[in-house]
Amino acid sequence: MVFDVGKIVFEIVTDTPTYVSQILKEFGAFRSDKVPTIVIELRGDGLPDIDLRPEEKVFESDAIWSYYRRKNEHIFALRTGGPQHPIFAIAVFDAPLGRGIIYSETSNRHLNYTPLSYPLSELLMILWLVQEQGMLVHACGIIDNGRGYLFSGNSTHGKTTMARIWEDEGVILNDDRIILRQQGSQIWMYSTPWHGDYQKVVAQSMLLDTIFFLSHAASNRLTRLNTLTSTHMLMTRCFPPLWDAAGMEAVLGVCGEVAQNTPCYELGFVPDEAVIDFIRCAQ
Repeated sequence: MVFDVGKIVFEIVTDTPTYVSQILKEFGAFRSDKVPTIVIELRGDGLPDIDLRPEEKVFESDAIWSYYRRKNEHIFALRTGGPQHPIFAIAVFDAPLGRGIIYSETSNRHLNYTPLSYPLSELLMILWLVQEQGMLVHACGIIDNGRGYLFSGNSTHGKTTMARIWEDEGVILNDDRIILRQQGSQIWMYSTPWHGDYQKVVAQSMLLDTIFFLSHAASNRLTRLNTLTSTHMLMTRCFPPLWDAAGMEAVLGVCGEVAQNTPCYELGFVPDEAVIDFIRCAQ
């Protein structure tokens, strides 16, 4: 099974039937006939005998996942809860992140879940994008009559609300996670499988026209932002590899390029359809 998410083309190999059905449920809209550059093998026959040394732990997030770095390997250990819970899956990838094996406990094969689901798939995407002048952004992406709008915000800022408002007027790529990639002086946005409460996902891409940083307001208003402010706001609304200094620098560079090459606004909006004409008239 080959998938293309944001021009990251990967193949998932597994002989576990429940994994196949869940993978297709999560990534099915992104199936591709392209040649993969990344191969992931999913195994459900138990955890490997790997010594996870404390000195090799680079990062831990809420004790749900831990990241270990060795000379030639990236290792992720996944838990269902805090540190008191046992590890249920381990992912081992080569240093270029081109090939990896995800091991899981045998009991997990019968669950409606794969170890590649959240958070691992997003973590891998963050690392892949760092190598490709791209980043994952907390945003809703919408195509309106050939124009690509990115409505960016953190939780409660109105991304899903904006998706529902535009539902009958534009193409909603995704209401929560959008990939941005630089191609020369152009910035493109791509849909992802990882949606919010608006569960419809359209596996398309579009040249990015305008970025709107969302906030709720008593009336619709637009404020043009300078490059420095836009860069800062992108950095606080993206998913950078906090555990990797070089990766953080790369993402900061992408934020700067996006802000420099894309008109950015702060959009205070009232949650009704009037905001659609307000935006169209402002362009």
